[in-house]
Amino acid sequence: MKKIKLMICDDMSGLITYFKRVINIIDDMEIVATANNEESCISGVEHYRPDVLLLDIQLEENDTGVRILRRIKERGLDVKVIMLTIHEEDKYIFECLTLGAADYMLKTSPIKTILVSIRNAYNDKTVLNPIIAKKLIVEGARIQDRYVNSISLLHAIALLTATEYKILRMVYEGMTYEEIAKQRFVAPVTIRTQMNKILKKFDMPNAKQLINELKKTQIFDFKDNSI
Repeated sequence: MKKIKLMICDDMSGLITYFKRVINIIDDMEIVATANNEESCISGVEHYRPDVLLLDIQLEENDTGVRILRRIKERGLDVKVIMLTIHEEDKYIFECLTLGAADYMLKTSPIKTILVSIRNAYNDKTVLNPIIAKKLIVEGARIQDRYVNSISLLHAIALLTATEYKILRMVYEGMTYEEIAKQRFVAPVTIRTQMNKILKKFDMPNAKQLINELKKTQIFDFKDNSI
């Protein structure tokens, strides 16, 4: 029987010892290498060519695992990577999945669950981890809300006059009414009046709330040379 060659990269020596004890009595797996930092992990993958890498996301720094995963993919190393974390609410889940991680497991997961994940990764079977599924539901709802809000804001922007659009961009970029008035050669009260008209078109109570909503959707996060 061909054994799945495993490598473990984690700075918790106790965890590595535990995995060795478990894996050593399993017929279809073997640990070919271990590492506890970024450089030894990369060199180990290059030298031992494991089938599956169990990679701690937090080594020297909180995102070291993400950096290792990116380097592995950039070098075209043929290894399935399963990210390990101690935090269920880890903010790097989606970045790791985007970079090509095969799975994302809590270190406290039952060993049977981790072994199933290893076999699935090795055999290219895609099974949605419950942790990831929950994250996807939450993220999907957030994206949907952002999409709906973006459409509403874009509709309101389309109703602005050229002057109103330029004033809104200036406010978005942090300029005060007085600074805008000086640049446009008008009185500050004129800018306030125009801003009130803008707020009505967006159905917003004040400029601060409007700017916060615009920043959430990043609609204005580009350079507009017309201002």
